[in-house]
Amino acid sequence: MSEPIKPGDLVVVVRPSLCTGANEDVGRVFRVGAVCPGEGISKHCQSCGKSHEPLHMMYAEASDGWFPFARLKRIPPLSELDDVKRDEEITA
Repeated sequence: MSEPIKPGDLVVVVRPSLCTGANEDVGRVFRVGAVCPGEGISKHCQSCGKSHEPLHMMYAEASDGWFPFARLKRIPPLSELDDVKRDEEITA
């Protein structure tokens, strides 16, 4: 199981916008600047430009806005992938 997204992680956008379905950010890779819960914070939608009511989910900060975790997939560091491969070789 992968670790939760945290500041400094490399992530890729894997799902379209939750409000408009726009997919221009799908495939975008960025380093997470910060993470925060959506509760009590209105987020500015990257796709439609509107400020929406807070959603009860976690958000990751990109250089130009915030993305809900539901749209993202964490890219594990090479060192983590190396550990998994070694574990597989040992048990094989």
